[in-house]
Amino acid sequence: MIVRIVSIIALCVFLAACAQSPILSSSGFNTAGLQALPTVSASEMSNLGHQTLAGKVLTAIALERVTGLKPDPSRFSDVE
Repeated sequence: MIVRIVSIIALCVFLAACAQSPILSSSGFNTAGLQALPTVSASEMSNLGHQTLAGKVLTAIALERVTGLKPDPSRFSDVE
């Protein structure tokens, strides 16, 4: 029981020490390619709100399973 308590306290001390240490710089590594957010072009941004043919087909399949009604084929022809 004492060994568990001592090991838990030691682990907490080590973790607290690691949390207080400064972040090491990675000047030797090429980190220019690492980005948190990918770059998106203006043409891709304009197409974000438009539904694709695959999305329309998946929606039609889901609605058919839920309602039991067959989808209207003319809905697939007006893909933008």
